[in-house]
Amino acid sequence: MTTDGALVPTLNADEARTLTEEIKTAVAMTWDLIVDAYKRKAWSALGYSSWADYCEGEFNASRLRLPRDERSEVVAALSGVGMSVREIAAATGESKSTVSRELAGVPNGTPERVLGADGKSYQAQKPAPPFQPLVDGLDAAVRAFVTSQEERMERLEAVDVQSAGLDQAKALLEEARAINADLATASERIHGLVAACDDRLHVLEGGPDGTTS
Repeated sequence: MTTDGALVPTLNADEARTLTEEIKTAVAMTWDLIVDAYKRKAWSALGYSSWADYCEGEFNASRLRLPRDERSEVVAALSGVGMSVREIAAATGESKSTVSRELAGVPNGTPERVLGADGKSYQAQKPAPPFQPLVDGLDAAVRAFVTSQEERMERLEAVDVQSAGLDQAKALLEEARAINADLATASERIHGLVAACDDRLHVLEGGPDGTTS
């Protein structure tokens, strides 16, 4: 094998395995760095209005593509740190529909079909996850978020703003704005969840046409 005219020796099996493991380690570290950038709001520090804009502006040409057999694990990990479907799509370069399918556990975006009693083929219904664990998990997450914001506010309120110096006042203002932004984002998501639940209840309890589900 040659590179720019220079002879490059091929790898033996041991060397190839060592190099492959180094690549795997580097890839894993890349996703750790991406999570760190998200959690520490790197996009805001660089003047971007959102995580998606940051990923597009900084990594569009060099975005790391996910191997299919690792996609579910990475998507689940990013979701676990609070990323929305749109934010995960921005970080991975996958489409929002692909991310949604991964989170829903639908393999390869092609659900199996079943044969109905009428002889027609229908899309198989994915069993719904147990409801109570979802509710418990949501309740725990909301309580943890509220507690963290209360602790941030308590630290801010413990400072005598009237006697603060210039640098301290700037730091207080930045932290207050960050809290406000986090609360606004949480409020927007909660309103979306409430609206979705209202719509679903409307369907289940009977819509304007009097039908019920």
